[in-house]
Amino acid sequence: MRLTELSLEKYGGCASRELAIPETAGLTVVYGANEAGKSTCLEAISDFLFSIPKNTQRGSLFGYDGMRIGATMLMADGSTVTLKRRKGNGKTLADLSGTALDDTVLAPVLGAITRERFETLFGLNHETLRNGGERLLHADGDIGRLIVEAGGGLRTLVSRLEGIDGEADKLFDTRRSANRVFYQQLTAFEAAEKTARGAQLTRETFEQTRKASLAAAVKLEALRSERRSLGASTSRLERVLRVVPYLRQLANFTLDLVGYDDVASFPDDFAAKMRTALDQRNKAETRLEAAIERRDRLKARLDALVVNPGLKAAEQRVRDLAERALHVSKARSDRANRQREIDDGEAQLAALRRMLGLPADADLAPLIPDQSALNLVRSAADEMVERRPSLASARKRLGELAASLTAIDDRLEAARLAGHDAPPEASSSAFASLAAQKSAHQARQQALDTDSATLTGRLQALGFDTIDALATLPCSSVDDIRSEQAARETLTSQIEDQAKLKRQAEREISAGEAEIGALQASGTIASDASLAEARTLRADAWKPIKLAYVAGHLPDDTTARLAAADGLETAIVSADELADRRAEEAERAASLALALRRVAEASTAVTAAEAETAALAAQTEVRIAQWGKSFPQVQAKHPELASLLQFSQARQLVLDESERLRTSSNALAIDEAQLAPTVELFERVEQSRKLDSSQTFAARVSAVQNAISRHEQAHAEYVRDTRDREDLARQHQLVEAEVQQLSDAQAAWDAAWPGATGALGLKPDISPADAISAVTEWVGARGVLSAIGQTRQRLKRMEEDETKLTNDVRSLATELAIEFGEDCVIAAQMLLGRFTDNATAQTQYDGILPDFEEAKVEADQAQEALGNAREEVVRLATTVKLDAGDDVALLDAASRCEARMALCDEIALAERTATDVGDKLDLAALRAEWDERDLDEVRAELTEQTSRATQIESEIEAAILAEKAAKDDLAAYLSQSEVNHAVAEREAAAAQMHLALERYLELSVARELVTSAMATIRAEQQDPLIARAGELFTATTLGEFAGIETDIDDKGHPVVVGRRANGGIAAVSTMSDGTRDQLFLAFRLASLENYASATEPLPFIADDILVHFDDERSRSTLDLLAEFGKSNQVLLFTHHRSVRALAEPLVEQGLANIIDLDRPSRTPA
Repeated sequence: MRLTELSLEKYGGCASRELAIPETAGLTVVYGANEAGKSTCLEAISDFLFSIPKNTQRGSLFGYDGMRIGATMLMADGSTVTLKRRKGNGKTLADLSGTALDDTVLAPVLGAITRERFETLFGLNHETLRNGGERLLHADGDIGRLIVEAGGGLRTLVSRLEGIDGEADKLFDTRRSANRVFYQQLTAFEAAEKTARGAQLTRETFEQTRKASLAAAVKLEALRSERRSLGASTSRLERVLRVVPYLRQLANFTLDLVGYDDVASFPDDFAAKMRTALDQRNKAETRLEAAIERRDRLKARLDALVVNPGLKAAEQRVRDLAERALHVSKARSDRANRQREIDDGEAQLAALRRMLGLPADADLAPLIPDQSALNLVRSAADEMVERRPSLASARKRLGELAASLTAIDDRLEAARLAGHDAPPEASSSAFASLAAQKSAHQARQQALDTDSATLTGRLQALGFDTIDALATLPCSSVDDIRSEQAARETLTSQIEDQAKLKRQAEREISAGEAEIGALQASGTIASDASLAEARTLRADAWKPIKLAYVAGHLPDDTTARLAAADGLETAIVSADELADRRAEEAERAASLALALRRVAEASTAVTAAEAETAALAAQTEVRIAQWGKSFPQVQAKHPELASLLQFSQARQLVLDESERLRTSSNALAIDEAQLAPTVELFERVEQSRKLDSSQTFAARVSAVQNAISRHEQAHAEYVRDTRDREDLARQHQLVEAEVQQLSDAQAAWDAAWPGATGALGLKPDISPADAISAVTEWVGARGVLSAIGQTRQRLKRMEEDETKLTNDVRSLATELAIEFGEDCVIAAQMLLGRFTDNATAQTQYDGILPDFEEAKVEADQAQEALGNAREEVVRLATTVKLDAGDDVALLDAASRCEARMALCDEIALAERTATDVGDKLDLAALRAEWDERDLDEVRAELTEQTSRATQIESEIEAAILAEKAAKDDLAAYLSQSEVNHAVAEREAAAAQMHLALERYLELSVARELVTSAMATIRAEQQDPLIARAGELFTATTLGEFAGIETDIDDKGHPVVVGRRANGGIAAVSTMSDGTRDQLFLAFRLASLENYASATEPLPFIADDILVHFDDERSRSTLDLLAEFGKSNQVLLFTHHRSVRALAEPLVEQGLANIIDLDRPSRTPA
């Protein structure tokens, strides 16, 4: 599918835009400056194919309702489809008739491709091109990744593989690392195991720990007691320092209070009331003076005002006359202007009178024509003015078309004679990479010969003449040898572990026996066994005495009876002593039992270690014997595993290299067979055109391509001339008909013109221009005549208004006995001035009268308030026996009362403050605690106690830590919780290790699955895709690279490498940034060709992908895109003028089009 037209309506910043894409070439360069609409067109193509998104920003300027995207598509079968898409839901597509269509109408074009797939595979900009080159560098040429990255759509496989590798590396690897989960848990396992083994108790350690705990507790309690005592003393000293300033202040205040005894008997509110009474009296005196002064002033103003009642009654008549006087005055000023308007109007009509041949004072009103007559003359004149240049232009165009037809017929005849009317027998693109392929084939053959010689040398170094002899030799695999090495190393390590266990158990036996000897050296321990033995001896001594006593057969011999009694007493005492000591020596007995158990367990461990060591040694001997019986021929030469492993690795490398050379040789033969038809076609073309075959092969290919290109260009010109002649013939026929039509219209006009002009009183032979001028004059005359009549009527009304005003002014002046001059306007204005003065006087009088009445009332109230204030002053002075007329004495007494009250308040505040800072103790207790001591001595004592308190805190902190450590050690000995906790941590760590390994195995399986999927893609697409990408890569690098090959990296994975023209190999990591970008572009185009071979080809849309290329790379890439455009349409958007200039030669060759967004499109000539 190829786009031939794209239309935008109210889309983005385009109100309406038509983008016509010529069909003459597959590559179209769309050039436009920034903001010219390139991005809009790019996004519009995707929106047309896959619907306009709901939240698009392209409708923010014109709104969403009118958004339309239209496109015309040329299908592969030659049919044309034109559709238009709107924004909305449901059926948003429509055909030319407006019929709504479902999106399935585009199914033959899009197939199963989605918007994301389309933008990934068929869209490319400079950013994605550069990122693609970077990803090729990170993949380091891996074929599967390269195909996936270049082809798009399966990139998730690569990202998933990287995610799996990253997660697996965090879990486990053969190299130990603190960042990996398995080794983190292994470290925790080893630490817990060490803790569990080290948690063993001895009697001496337990006793030392118990005594240390008791000593730490005693010391801590003594320090805490000293801290409490020191804190109480420090608190008292600090309180003294806080309270003493306030106690001293209280003493000073008490002395000051004695000086105010003369006013101690005054009431508490005397000062406030006296000051208020004096203030109110003074204010009342001031108020009375002001009220009297205001009353007298207002009375004088009222007496000075005079008002005329008659003039006030004529207010409406005076105002009416004044307003009319203004109109009359304005009319006097406007009379001259109106006369000038009449004169100007008559002057405008003079030209029309001259055109009609009438005298200067002729009345034109009866001669005014109808509007229809004016319109008829105007339209006829306009028709003539428009037709005259059109007729001349049509006749000139007719002559030019005839000359062009003659010239193009001559070119077509010359092309037929030269045989250019038929296309060439082959396309020049068929041989585009022939020289490079031939050179590459020779280089590959040379490399294959070199590698074969190297392989022979390596084979002989191993002692073999043929590869078959090496391959058929029975030999252990590298993995089997490494497994055997690992198994033997494991057995050796296990034997060493058993030896370590045995030595440790022997050390345990020695330590236990020494502890048992130490415990038994201080006498028999009152254990359960010794107590049972003593009780047995006691029973044995009592039994014969009891039997003799019961039977009545006591020995007669006193000595015998005494001996028997002494023996029983000794047995009883011994048993009782052991019973009493058992409670006291419980700890010692427990230590002995524990030591005996440890010795027994260690002896069992020694026996088990010896047995396990013997079994492991036997397994080692059996394994060595079995291994020696397998592959005896090769083990005879390499009895040591290290030597055998080295031989097996070298053998496998030689076999792998042999297989690679065989595969390369087969591939070379296949390539040669595939290249043969192209070579035969090349030779036939060369012979048919009789070209020189003695040159180099590359020069011969270039000569053939040039010859075919010249023929292709000439044939394209012939096809273009044929199409142009058909267009010119159609245009000649249309222009000829246009000339005839214009001539007929001119004849009809000549017949109608005299009648139309006669209706306006004009001569029949008047020119269209003069007739239009006459029509204009008649149109203006109608308005001028009307304006002159209206102006004359207005002048008459002005004279009547002035006469009536004069009569009315004289009448009112007579009534009021006022004399004025003869000018009615001046008289009316003077009358208005007198009325205004009279009204002002009346307004002032009415405003002052209420104020005067208010001032009289205010003076009476002020007089009464002054009397009340004076009485209050006398009353207050009498109560304290002071003179009411002496203001100075009264104010002094008030000030002393206020000073005494303030001093009492300060004394109360000082007492409260002293109590507050003195921890709520009363003043007597605070004075006793102070006892008039010097404050410097108090501060010195406080400093000493503070220093000691700081020291005690440090000592207490250290004692607490010591006590806790001792208690923790003792608790650990009295409980097995530490051992249990260590065992629990060990088992938890072991469980986490198992989980990490299980997850690592799951990730390994997942990696194999992803790798297998990529291998499947590589197997399906590798050979044809790499071959085609190599051809494109050769073309875009201007022959610097002869193609692309596959190779095997150090890990045995197939990778892509570039083969230079000189036969050298370049890994992806050694290529420059620009070369990697070209390699990615070659794979992308090869992927597109592969896609287009199975379904309808879609346009390839590139946006400024050449911005990082120099001119040579840009030119070669444009050539590549032009060649690719023969099968897939290519739309290259750019705002770089240099790219447009580089495309100009392709336009001249008919291989490209250029569309300027701000000017018409350019196609090949």
